[in-house]
Amino acid sequence: MRGRWPFQLPALLLALYFAAVFAWLALQRVGYPFELEWMEGGSLQHLQRVLAGKALYGPPSLDFVPYPYPPLYYYAGALLTPLFGAGFPALRGVSLLASCGSAWVIFAWVRRETGRDFLGLVCAGTFLATFRASGAYMDVARLDSLFVFLALLSLLLLRFARTRSALVGAGLCAAAAIMTKQTGVVLYAPILLWCLRADWREAGGAIAPGSRMRAFVLPMLGIVALSVVVLDGLLGQRFLWYVVGAQAAHEIRWSMLPGLVARDLVLALPLMSLLALGYAVLRARDAEASFFLALLVGAGLAYVIPRAKAGGAMNNLILIHACLIVAGGVAAGRVEGWMGAMAGWTERRGEAALALGLALQLLLLVYDPRIALPQPSDEAAGWRLVERLAALEGEVLMPAQGYLAVMAGKRSFAHQRPVDDLANSGLADAEALREEFAAAIRGRRFAAIVDSTSIFLQHYPDSSVLRESYGASGPVFARPRTLVPRSGWGVSPGLLWRPKAEPGSGAASRR
Repeated sequence: MRGRWPFQLPALLLALYFAAVFAWLALQRVGYPFELEWMEGGSLQHLQRVLAGKALYGPPSLDFVPYPYPPLYYYAGALLTPLFGAGFPALRGVSLLASCGSAWVIFAWVRRETGRDFLGLVCAGTFLATFRASGAYMDVARLDSLFVFLALLSLLLLRFARTRSALVGAGLCAAAAIMTKQTGVVLYAPILLWCLRADWREAGGAIAPGSRMRAFVLPMLGIVALSVVVLDGLLGQRFLWYVVGAQAAHEIRWSMLPGLVARDLVLALPLMSLLALGYAVLRARDAEASFFLALLVGAGLAYVIPRAKAGGAMNNLILIHACLIVAGGVAAGRVEGWMGAMAGWTERRGEAALALGLALQLLLLVYDPRIALPQPSDEAAGWRLVERLAALEGEVLMPAQGYLAVMAGKRSFAHQRPVDDLANSGLADAEALREEFAAAIRGRRFAAIVDSTSIFLQHYPDSSVLRESYGASGPVFARPRTLVPRSGWGVSPGLLWRPKAEPGSGAASRR
């Protein structure tokens, strides 16, 4: 495509458009005082515990149950609190910076592989264009964007490593990715096998035989193992109990997988998927293509396992989209090189078709950015609810939106998501936690309970506990779907429950 800007211009302009849209949306959303995604409030609980010096992985209790993820994201958020305060902007700031970092890694990677600035820019723009296709998670207070950035950076360093220090840097980044999200273990398993093969074949002659295993794999595994020893052993926490055990019983719905793959990958990134898989599979014997095959297998497993399980969400698409785009961009560069050997008219026709295909790929990702923006009416309703909670005398239990109680000057309790994970896990302490919830509700400990629209507490601890001690006084919002998060699951505050009169008292308890 050298010197053929008319062919390149549509794809380049679309890539820049999506980059501008992402920047505009992220800056609009970063300071929003309420949840953009329903698990952000739980992330905020983790950040506040880190800042208070409290353990993240202690025994589960009514007060707090951690998400089943490693801790690095929350400590990264703590680093930004001097600038943004101990609220959502600090955590979202980490995600926003990480997403921008991922776009930069994709640009640098594809440009270095192909020598084409155009392909690098288009691939970076395509990644940012998947904002909506991956569920609008790239800038929320969740750990996924930091995980993807660290994983991509480690893989970039590994791919082009020519010195031991570069390999060590790749291993450190890989360890950081795993300590952000344990899905990294699945991602790096095929990469480890590639390292063994590459070392055995002495691929990349600038590296001494065995260097990848010694300088990349051993630091990665060593740091992860040391982190587990510190958290589980020296600090006496239950890190592995949560990270491995709490989700072990989640059902994987394999029957859903074909439909998910078709929607998540084939329909969203048809050209990139075709280029990436075609190149990695058809030329798998090449040392270069075998790396991308290992990358796509690892990313595919890291997508399939959490996506197909019960509760799996679209946040798991960010990594697989990024890897398909990198491999697809590299494959596009190789296709362009093959076209260079053709006769003039055929070469120009092929170049024009490839540039048009990249533009069409971007057009498939077009979305209305307004759907990701919080509504002013939602923000006003949120502040009214905070004022209403503040006027209540006593504690308020909000299993899915406890951060609202904190905004009202009260305390928060364990988040609905990890409590539900434990309830379905079969772990020993799950029943004790259920009984603790039941005792607090039966004892009318709370001045009010605001269940989520998922009606979680109408079934947990069981289907009768809440109704025995509390009566529903109606929804907290008169208009349905008020304060619904703009990303992920659309759960929001639901019914308000007030204590019933205790037998013989004639009045509701006001503890």
